[in-house]
Amino acid sequence: MYLSYWYAGLYVACEGWQDLKLADSEIDGLLASSNLELLKRFRNGVYHFQPDYFDKRLMNPFVLGKDFDEWVESLTHAFARYLDAWSRSQAAIPNQPS
Repeated sequence: MYLSYWYAGLYVACEGWQDLKLADSEIDGLLASSNLELLKRFRNGVYHFQPDYFDKRLMNPFVLGKDFDEWVESLTHAFARYLDAWSRSQAAIPNQPS
């Protein structure tokens, strides 16, 4: 259950990254992978009713095994690194009156 939520939520983060036109060489390189389309299909399978519990969209990432898992972990860590650096840079900016 938690793995499905992680994978599906990760795609939402990828979608937001692209919509906001953010840039980071590591993240952008990972998003160029064909795994992104599999992650999108997985998200759709998780968040929309599927009459077949073992729908291909849900099973593909698990069948791919270690390569897909490592890609997901790398992407997750790259987002964490980027967002940590961003939050630290925001803390360094003095508050400005509204």
